[in-house]
Amino acid sequence: MLVGDRMVEEFVLRGRCLRAYGRGWFFRDHQLARINLDVPTPPNNPPPVMRPAESTVSKTSQPKAAKKQKAATRDTTEFTEVRRKKVPRSSNTQPHPPQGLVGRPWTSPNAFAALAERWTVGYTYHTLSDDDVSSTTIIPAPEAHAADLHHDTAGEFVTCMNIDAGTPTATVVPLDDLLADLAVLDAASHLAVSAHQAEVEAAHTDSHFDMAALVNAVRVDTLCGHLSSHPVEFGLQLHHLFAHDRPTFELFVRQRLLHRWLRATWGGTSSFDRLYTQTFGTVASKVHIVELFVSLVFPDDHETLTTDTADGDELSLSRFDFELVLAIAEVLLAVHGPLFFNSEAALMATTGALVGVIASHGAMRCLSSDTMATVLLTTQLGSELWRLLEEVYASDEDMQRILATLYDMHELGKCDLTNLGQVQVIPGTLLDPVSTFTLTTCNLNGLQSNGHLVAKRLRSAPSCLFLQETKLNNAKQLATFHHHLDNEVGVDNYRLFVNDLRSSNADSIRHRQCGVASLFHSSMPGFATIQHLQHLDVPGRYLVTRSTWSGLPVYFHNIYAPVESHLRRDFFADLPRDFEPNSLHLVGGDFNLPIDSTLDTASPHPRHSSGKVECVEWLAAIRVIDAWRLFNPHERLYSGPGRVNRLDYLFIDHDLATNMCSSAAYLPNTLGGDHLRHSVTLSHTQSHSSPGYWRLPRELLTDANIRLGIQQEASRLLEKMTSAPTANHGAMWYGWLKRMKAQLIKCHRQFLEANSMTLHHLQLKVAAAKRAFEVTGVGAADIGAAKLALDAASAEHRQQAMDRQFDFHANTNERGTSHFFRRPQGTKVPITCVTVGDTTVTDEATVHTTFTAHWRRIMTTDDDQPPPLLERRRAVLSSLSKRLDPADRDELDSPITAAELCAALKTMDPKKSPGPDGWSAGFFQVAPDVFSQLLHLVFHYQLTHHGQLLPQQRCSAVALLYKSGNRGDPGNYRPIALMAVEVKVLSRAMAFRLAGYATKLVDPSQAGFVPGRRLHDHVMFVQALQQFCTLEDHDHYATFLDFSKAYDMVDQGFLFDVLEEMNVGPSFLRWVRLLYASPVAHLIFNGTLGPAIHPTRGVKQGCPLSCLLFVLYIEPLGDMLRQHPQLGIPLPNGDVSTSIFFADDSTLLSRDLPSAVEQLAIVDEFCVVSGARLNQSKCMTLVLNGHLDPAEIDDGGLLNVLATHQPVKYLGIQFGHQLPPD
Repeated sequence: MLVGDRMVEEFVLRGRCLRAYGRGWFFRDHQLARINLDVPTPPNNPPPVMRPAESTVSKTSQPKAAKKQKAATRDTTEFTEVRRKKVPRSSNTQPHPPQGLVGRPWTSPNAFAALAERWTVGYTYHTLSDDDVSSTTIIPAPEAHAADLHHDTAGEFVTCMNIDAGTPTATVVPLDDLLADLAVLDAASHLAVSAHQAEVEAAHTDSHFDMAALVNAVRVDTLCGHLSSHPVEFGLQLHHLFAHDRPTFELFVRQRLLHRWLRATWGGTSSFDRLYTQTFGTVASKVHIVELFVSLVFPDDHETLTTDTADGDELSLSRFDFELVLAIAEVLLAVHGPLFFNSEAALMATTGALVGVIASHGAMRCLSSDTMATVLLTTQLGSELWRLLEEVYASDEDMQRILATLYDMHELGKCDLTNLGQVQVIPGTLLDPVSTFTLTTCNLNGLQSNGHLVAKRLRSAPSCLFLQETKLNNAKQLATFHHHLDNEVGVDNYRLFVNDLRSSNADSIRHRQCGVASLFHSSMPGFATIQHLQHLDVPGRYLVTRSTWSGLPVYFHNIYAPVESHLRRDFFADLPRDFEPNSLHLVGGDFNLPIDSTLDTASPHPRHSSGKVECVEWLAAIRVIDAWRLFNPHERLYSGPGRVNRLDYLFIDHDLATNMCSSAAYLPNTLGGDHLRHSVTLSHTQSHSSPGYWRLPRELLTDANIRLGIQQEASRLLEKMTSAPTANHGAMWYGWLKRMKAQLIKCHRQFLEANSMTLHHLQLKVAAAKRAFEVTGVGAADIGAAKLALDAASAEHRQQAMDRQFDFHANTNERGTSHFFRRPQGTKVPITCVTVGDTTVTDEATVHTTFTAHWRRIMTTDDDQPPPLLERRRAVLSSLSKRLDPADRDELDSPITAAELCAALKTMDPKKSPGPDGWSAGFFQVAPDVFSQLLHLVFHYQLTHHGQLLPQQRCSAVALLYKSGNRGDPGNYRPIALMAVEVKVLSRAMAFRLAGYATKLVDPSQAGFVPGRRLHDHVMFVQALQQFCTLEDHDHYATFLDFSKAYDMVDQGFLFDVLEEMNVGPSFLRWVRLLYASPVAHLIFNGTLGPAIHPTRGVKQGCPLSCLLFVLYIEPLGDMLRQHPQLGIPLPNGDVSTSIFFADDSTLLSRDLPSAVEQLAIVDEFCVVSGARLNQSKCMTLVLNGHLDPAEIDDGGLLNVLATHQPVKYLGIQFGHQLPPD
């Protein structure tokens, strides 16, 4: 359609009307933010979104604890408190349909307008207290209105979801019946106040209900039944559990969550215990439920809800936390407002929306997530529930933060929290008895040669195959095709369902069209239950079959949409939508239209819009998504004839696609036809298809325009920060990086397309010329001219590539450049297995879990580990002999400056691997002066206001470098932390400053990472000692120590105590603590990030400051050894050497064997207070006297004395007793 002078295309996706403008028109149409497909005549003025009016949650953009509500002073005697709340008459006439009811007239146009005119539902808040018993109930207070009625009720209706035998059924209810229900509710509300006191007394004196016992026994159905029948008694014990038995209360909440999720998945026809066993393969128990929630996984697109604040910050809330709030709010509504909870009329009048329910067992009731979110966030009733939530969790800081974040996200209005859908469970046994399921679609463009070639290529058939344009000639051709399939696939190994116009005809015709067929292999799950639903067929164009997977109904839809654009609208509008609520759908075929006008077509045309709205509505109604687009969100690929449009699609159920889709690809068509073949694989264990986390492409920084744009944008940001000194600089920096990342991704895509765009256009011209010639028979010369132009452009493109390669070779490989002297590229061996016990496991999930668990144990302190004895720690620290003098302390403690950050930034290698944020040093080196000032402002703000870095700055990606031994042993890898470059700039500047004072703090016996000291000195010293002891016949010894995971086991508390003892000032210490406050680490598995680890000990290998910190950390050990010179080796110059160090490579130098044992005891004392762990089995003792036979030495098995000719490697050099010269 035309809007002004622009061609605009409209389509609807999941309740949103989207407009696609031509290239260059990038703006947002605010008037089309949301439409409701279920109301034929939507109102002109949609109601504003309400908020929890009386919430005490503080309104800030940063999540923080809600304010504690003041409690009123009450008498100790019995009293009753009654508060009444009236709500104004609402103009809300635009209801939200419950989940799963998209695209149907679930309410008449004026039903809610007529309802709002006649009734408003307030509430009475009634509290009854007596000594230690207090009970509150929220009683509906309906109020009828007889004036200002503009809408008649005749013919108006709404749709209610009733649960019939555990199955939800949509029932059309006349509006007059709903009004009558409100009148009945009005009468019941008057009786509720007087009945409340009797219910409280009965619950207090005559109760035999033991909620704690039922929760611990996992009697979920019994609990839900009691909640429905005795809400007051249930509420009293619920609040008692929270106050006196918090673990049992938390267990109940998780059982309620599982109840909601399992019922939403399987319905209400079976007991909870049976559904639990059916889903998880084990009997429900307290222990298993706890373990289940520890390992709970949401799909990627459901895991976190995010929204941006006005100042560029980001609020995030996990989907689990949101579901947790809704589950608790539902229980509170059922306990404190049972009349509201059980009345469809009251909830509709209160929310102005249809009520969604979850199928439950027996007489139990369960409201959907969307309905509960609508009640909690958009109604006055929800404000009372919100107040109850805050009272219940007044002392729980974690829950207060969740509530504050949820409130802030709703206040911003950028994230629709009332339309997220219902969480369901995908059972791990869904595909049993197989582990994978492959779905393929292919347009045959006519079954050729009676299907012999097709059958031959189906010997290894996919689990399910959709065929379009079969164009059968007659019944004989179909029978022949069956015969070939019997021979190639096997008689009982497949089932073929056909919907072709001529599949039963005996005659033959030449011009045929349409026809679809679905083939299912016997290896697929549910093969025995496959059935063809012929009553739903659209002749020659649509075929649907049904099966069951682990009890869930599964529908397979095979589609060949009309080529004629004027027929597609009715075709998609008439496709069936009445399926079971918990059914799964897999859709495939030739849709004959590109769904995405931007990515799925090379030449957009107005005819593509015909039928698109109806198609998207139908796909949304059965809740399926484009599986291939999940893996390729921005890629352009065309599958149709001429490769100008993407016409062939596979749409998979949303939960299946996000949980189990392991691959999706377009392949050459080996079955015939001019379309590409499209396949999707579902698997119990997903493979990571992502190439890994985003990294800034280096080639972008070679473009002068991009470098100039980065400089200008950074300068503008610096001006904003300096002009607003009190603003949140951390949030501004994070928001700016987020926007820059989006722009650079777009630039990179254009950068890659620029080289091939000319060739692509010429290829389209060739295809268009061929198509015109096929249609008109004229234009053969045009085809030749188009091919000639394409060949010339291709030759020029190849020549340019060869010239670039030659220039690169001449400038880098023929000169003494860094590229010429680069190290040979090593072979990357992926981590594909793990050794568990004596078994090698290759399952990807197990590999990731085991490796992560191993390194989590190393990086985090055990909860049951006793704290170190302070007296022993003080004794170790008192051995330190070197401290900074006041002048040096003040210089080291001076403020970090932007100039220091700039100097550190300029010396960084721009090609080094970036951290998980993807920003390389080369990006910041585009404008080092500007970026150093920006980082200085950001770091200073985070230090003074939060005491920790930004979330993305605290995150590190840990690469595991293989050392030696079994590759399946996680301990045979060395972790290297890839930190955010901006943090490395800070740590590098601090390292430069600290290095200037290292010689004043570290003894000369430590040669590691101290300026002016070399590794070779220690190597030559040990060689000289061997020669000296042999010539002088001194029986001295050198013990080479091996600390297990030395850098990872550092006790950070001990490290900071060492720094304080060395007289390092408080300002520098604050900066060091900033680097180690709340870090997060992710192991890298084959390019993808693993689960989060929150280290509590260790220093990062890969951080510029870590080496110096470790040297200072181990310095007390050297001083402790030097305090006992009688144990060391006397040197010819009169000095005594007790030990030498190169970082963690420590060597004890002992006068004799007893001295060596005493020195090891000193090392053990150091390990006790510092967190270090000595690997006794790998510590080796070398006899320095070449004349002494090691075999004659009795060390008691403590020193691991090296035998003659047995080498040991120290600092890369082989040492040993009487080693041969070679």
